[in-house]
Amino acid sequence: MVSMKNEKGLTLIEVLCAIAILGIIYALVSNVLINGMNSSTALVTKQQLQQEANIITETVRTAYLKNDSSMNNSIKLDNSGGSLSMNGQVISTGYEYQITKESIDTTEGFVKFQLTLSVGIHSYEIKTSFSKLIYK
Repeated sequence: MVSMKNEKGLTLIEVLCAIAILGIIYALVSNVLINGMNSSTALVTKQQLQQEANIITETVRTAYLKNDSSMNNSIKLDNSGGSLSMNGQVISTGYEYQITKESIDTTEGFVKFQLTLSVGIHSYEIKTSFSKLIYK
């Protein structure tokens, strides 16, 4: 038998072990990156829903406090057709809307308002109340 004195190089088992370890490291790193991207997307969607809900609430509150006689003392909200309208004017589109009141009487001194916006599996709910002094 010939003995090999120069054993520089890797055996097949060493190469396979190295590939297996690199595969495990790759799987762990890719899993962390994918979870991070999914969390980021969910957070951005939640923030967009919150901003849109705040804009809608502020628009309704401003109309409520304005006490404009052209509104016949009421604010009519319609959430049909994938958009939200206030007195016939579209104030938001692109979300699913759920509102507690279809009509808000502007002559009332205190009104509770609840709005839920949804897109896909994400939703945001805002509960608030409007109040003003009514002089009679």
